[in-house]
Amino acid sequence: MEEINHFSHKSHPLKLLNSETIVGGSVNGGEEKSGLIGCHACEKSISSDFAYACIQCRYFLHKACAQLPHTFNDPSLYHQHLTLTDLNDLDSRFWSCNVCRIRKKSGVFSYTFLKDNTYIFTACIDCCVARIACKAEADAIKEEAKKKVKHEGHPQHTLSLKLRPAAFRCDACNTYKDEGLSYECDSCDFWIHKTCASLAPTIQLPHHPNHELVLVYSLPEIFFNFSYYCEICNKYIQRNEWLYHCANCRFFAHIKCALHAERPSTPRDGLSTVDEDENGLLHFPMSDVFTDPLKLLHFEKMTRDDDETTNIYHWSHEHPLILHVQPKPNNMSGCSDPIEVLQRT
Repeated sequence: MEEINHFSHKSHPLKLLNSETIVGGSVNGGEEKSGLIGCHACEKSISSDFAYACIQCRYFLHKACAQLPHTFNDPSLYHQHLTLTDLNDLDSRFWSCNVCRIRKKSGVFSYTFLKDNTYIFTACIDCCVARIACKAEADAIKEEAKKKVKHEGHPQHTLSLKLRPAAFRCDACNTYKDEGLSYECDSCDFWIHKTCASLAPTIQLPHHPNHELVLVYSLPEIFFNFSYYCEICNKYIQRNEWLYHCANCRFFAHIKCALHAERPSTPRDGLSTVDEDENGLLHFPMSDVFTDPLKLLHFEKMTRDDDETTNIYHWSHEHPLILHVQPKPNNMSGCSDPIEVLQRT
């Protein structure tokens, strides 16, 4: 069982216990009939995860509260290093945070600056915890940025992690977005999102269930003798775009399209039951003449007036064009199939 010695409770070591054990023991002991145990550092209840406890003294600390750093430095908050204390030596039962001005009980943890036995600056841990986490993240990023990175998607040069987020057009996903941190080439203008640098080499996609898709950083030049399109967004595949690709099926998908693809509502190669409103669906055999569905297909409009004409303006002619539907002889059946002709006015 893990134990620590903590400055706030020098009488006994604190043992790391499951919160259920702590709450259950307190209820059985009759001291906390509600089953809620308060953390001495932040006054919030201990209801989940693990906590450090001295059962003998009924002293409890959240694991995170017990592991707060002893000192903290944030010039935007205060220009001196602050020290973690419990302010038990105050004459008053309460003190106020210099940042949020909320009153706290004596004994609750704070970060303070002490000079000549006088507390010059005091900040509650609620105001400091988020800053501590941001500082730890920033320190980790700075360490990571010191290392040069080589990536298969840009093997000719090394990449460096940028310390601040930025909006730019990513050379991997070809989108102009601020998606957090990024890697920039040390020798040229190659620039990619950090998330793109960490893409999985293969993925399974519901749109293409038969084979895995493999991450490729560019297609061979011979591919561009033909036009290929993303199977999800139906946009043209450009040179040097990173793709998820199935070579067996010539299946292409932009990396953002593949990662954000939704599962199809029905399988592409299967039959499905139509549960939606059937108004507007075509039923066969049709009792009406074929001219009405033909207009529906081309103009997204159903009409039962065969005499109706539709005018359009087209760039190739200076006057309006009128749609006329006229029969075309069919030698096979003796019937006439309609054809569309746009005629000048």
